[in-house]
Amino acid sequence: FLKNTTYITVNPFLAKEEVAETLTSGVLSGYSCVGRGSNEQCSDLPAAFSGLSGPIESSGVHQSFIAISDRGPNQDCGDLSDAGVATVFQGGKGFPVPAFSPFISKVTVDPETSTVIMEDSCYFKGTDGSAVTGISSSINDDNP
Repeated sequence: FLKNTTYITVNPFLAKEEVAETLTSGVLSGYSCVGRGSNEQCSDLPAAFSGLSGPIESSGVHQSFIAISDRGPNQDCGDLSDAGVATVFQGGKGFPVPAFSPFISKVTVDPETSTVIMEDSCYFKGTDGSAVTGISSSINDDNP
């Protein structure tokens, strides 16, 4: 994971309270996410590598890539319900940080220190300049 990179780092328009609210719903946070169970989420560590392209640059042993995030923290509503989190639907997806906007980023890998550094990021915006979310348009979008 990207150390010191949170949802607020890549989505600066998010209020700290919006992310913190997920903690009251039984969603894990921060470095406590390492080693979590398969039905537990990390609310404040973005999944920045849903897609990766490159390398786009190389400097010595360092290589830079373009990464795309996933659509945001989500979990099957059935799993959320099983965990005791209130859901409206039994099917589809739940989005504990609904204002999250997917993003693209430039990341650099340093093999000498085994670190990945996010150099820059940009969240997706609509034609009006506002952030777009990864929330499905309808429940049918998540039920094959």
